[in-house]
Amino acid sequence: MEVGYHKGVGGDVSTAFGADDGWLVKFSATGVVDWKRAFGGSANDFLYDIEATIGGYLIVGEADSEDGNINLAHSNDAWLLKVDNTGVL
Repeated sequence: MEVGYHKGVGGDVSTAFGADDGWLVKFSATGVVDWKRAFGGSANDFLYDIEATIGGYLIVGEADSEDGNINLAHSNDAWLLKVDNTGVL
């Protein structure tokens, strides 16, 4: 499992919410991409680290957006996401 960010659509990225979006990619044991997900809103949003949990993953990042799939009261906040084993919030 890898986290990071992407800018716009193209190549392996088919979903974008705005400027920079958080990017989550799940790989199989052989290195094949199982699935990938974008998270963010209209501003710059980043994912920094990930930890496996029972039934999913806990991800930490930074969000400047207040829209898209971000539910924060203010921009430029720490961002904590919990996703299931398929990357769904």
